[in-house]
Parts: sequence; structure tokens; C-alpha cells
Amino acid sequence: MEAKTKPFNGVVEIKKEGNQFNLYRNNKPYYINGIGGFNNLDIAEEYGANSFRTWNSKHAGQVLDSASHHNMTVMLGITMSKKDEDYHDDNYKKQKRLEIQELLDQYKNHSSLLVWAIGNEINLGTNSAEAWTFVEDLASIIKEHDQNHPVCTVIAGANSDVINNITKYAPTINVIGINSYAGALHKVKEDCLKTNFEGPYIITEWGPVGHWEVDKTRWNAPIEQTSLEKAESYKKGFQYIKKHDDLFLGSYVFLWGQKEERTPTWYGLFVETNEDLDLKGEICPTVDVMCYSWTGSWPKNQAPIITNFTLNSKYAIDDICVNKGETFTGKVTAADPDCDELTYTWEILKEATKLGIGGSFEPRPAQITKNIKSSQNEFSYTINEEGAYRLYVYVLDGNNHVATANIPFLVK
Repeated sequence: MEAKTKPFNGVVEIKKEGNQFNLYRNNKPYYINGIGGFNNLDIAEEYGANSFRTWNSKHAGQVLDSASHHNMTVMLGITMSKKDEDYHDDNYKKQKRLEIQELLDQYKNHSSLLVWAIGNEINLGTNSAEAWTFVEDLASIIKEHDQNHPVCTVIAGANSDVINNITKYAPTINVIGINSYAGALHKVKEDCLKTNFEGPYIITEWGPVGHWEVDKTRWNAPIEQTSLEKAESYKKGFQYIKKHDDLFLGSYVFLWGQKEERTPTWYGLFVETNEDLDLKGEICPTVDVMCYSWTGSWPKNQAPIITNFTLNSKYAIDDICVNKGETFTGKVTAADPDCDELTYTWEILKEATKLGIGGSFEPRPAQITKNIKSSQNEFSYTINEEGAYRLYVYVLDGNNHVATANIPFLVK
């Protein structure tokens, strides 16, 4: 919270006009074309994003100032516990009230502040009256000192029991954020309309089909979409959200960056920076789709696309098993929209076993191969230890773009 406060230059408000909810900033309509996270803001600004979301308030001043520099706004997250016992703990509640007051004192008039967001997916741990009553307590404190910004809480899924409890116990909440992925996103409006909440929503996380939603191998390894399949999911997801802008004030696409969650490539719109693989945080096809969705135009140079990926001529859904000591071959078919020359980076990792909950930290799985770069679209290898593994391919165009795919397989 060390950065300077920017001068306030307008009110952010929600208006219901007929059957339509609209967000206004500085008395002008403001539809949220948002990103989750605040990496690669130069690209976000260039490609048409106008807002970003945080999950906590660390370095809030620097974050808000950075948004100003990029002509963006911030949904400022306030971390809340998912443990029900904390909502019975007076010391915990005292600490959160003090935190809220400090944030208000320093940032309520910052020009880039858009929405206060109290908690992320509290409902993954509790849906108790005590939890939502305390959210109401904090929302009331915010509204007492800041009538110029909406107050939100973010939940996992459009669960009617949860939304009805928020409506009952936290009536000061102006807008509810819904985190929903491709498997469930397209029925969120239908689910929301079954609840008692009479306000609007923001889709605060959305992206590929979630690891809990996909088909799995018989050894329970989730089957990840290729980057091309993800791009199609993102395109359809944005179209659905925009179609229902009478209820949805906009959205924050997940994740504008990279993270390890079941795999290193599942949720990021960028790949990691990894010296072993000579990866430098390249742009995935999903970023190209978001540029088109936000602006109506494709970027000048686009990522490669993967149209086919097999291991021993089989697909991930085929429960691929290879014998210990047996050579196996991966083959990828890829093309580039700009006819850029493609190179291939191959990697084998053990299947992830140290798993987080609700997006919490996961370590990168153990690496079996190191920096296998090639101009060839085939890769052969032999493993002499039984276990569950995953073959990854990164297809690079030399212009800061990449396509990704992986296949889980079993060595026995």
C-alpha cells in the first residue's frame, strides 16, 4: 500500500434501465472486458481489455497505479477465509475490519478503482449464515465510507443455495461475481434467474473446460483441451456472456498469465517462462481470440494451431498404455496462420499428484526430459519406470506465439 493515491475523477454505479442492468463509470456506459491477473498489461491494453481483477489487496497502490498507466480499471480483491471457524473468531473479524478500513482510507478515491470484491469462492469452504453476515458487515463498512463504488462478492458457480444466502444475509452486496468454466458457463444465466437475488452479475472467472469437468483416463488423469480447442471455448464463452449483457456487466477472462494447476498449461493464456524449455511466456491462441472478441479484429500475427496430436497413433481418450522399456512416439500436426516457420519443444512430466483445492498452489510435476527442441513434428522416447506420465508439445512460431497440447499415458 506504499504507492501514491490517484485523484478521484468519477462515480462508478449500477443502473437498472427497464429490464437491463448497466454499469456506468464517470457517467458513461462501461462494459467490463476484463482479465484475471495483472501480467502482460501492455498486451492486454493493446488487445482491447479495459479492466483487470485481483484476488487480494497486496501492493494495492502499485496495482491501481499500474492500471491507470494502461487506461484500465481494477476489481480489487479482498482475501477472505474459506474456513467456517474463522467467521466465529473475533480476532479474525477484527483484523479484516482493520484491513478494510485501511484500504478505504488510502484507495477509495483512486481513479482506477472499479469494484470492491469481498472474498473469492468463500462457498468452497462454507455457506454459513455467519460467513455471509460477516461479508455484510464488511460491505456495510465499505458503503459507509465509499458510496462511489459497487461492492461484490465472488463465488464458485451459480449455486442457488449460496446466492440465496448472500441475498438473505448480505443485502448490501450490489453485484455477485460468478466463477464458471466452459462446462457450466452456458447455463449460468438460467441458474441465476432461479435465485432470489435481484441484482446483476459479473462473470469473474471463465475459460477452458475445467479439470473437474473433462473426461478422464481410467487412472483418473484429466484430459486437457488443446490450445485450439481452448480458443474455441473462449470464443463461445465470450459470445454467451455478451449475449446476456442485460444481466452480466461483463467478465474477467482467466488466466491472463500462467499457473500450475493439474498441468502447466491448463488455465494460462500465456505459457510459463522456463529456461529449461526455452519458453519466454509466449502468447497462446486464446489471447488471439480475446483480441478478436474485444475489438472485432485479429492481431497482426497469430499463434500456431494444433489440429492433431497422438501418441503411438492413439488419442488421450484412448487410455494409452506403453510397456516399460518400450519406445513410443508422439506426433503433432500444426500450422501457422502467418506461414511462420515452426519449431517444436517436447517435454515429459510425471502426472501431478500434489493437488491444490480451488486454485491453491500446486508444484510443477517432476520432469523426465529436458529441453528437447526440434524442427520435427515427431518425438520418440523410452521410459523404464512404471507410472503415470504426460507428454507435452509446445509449437512455437518465433514471433512470441505458441500452441500447446498434452497427452496422459501410463507406463506399466
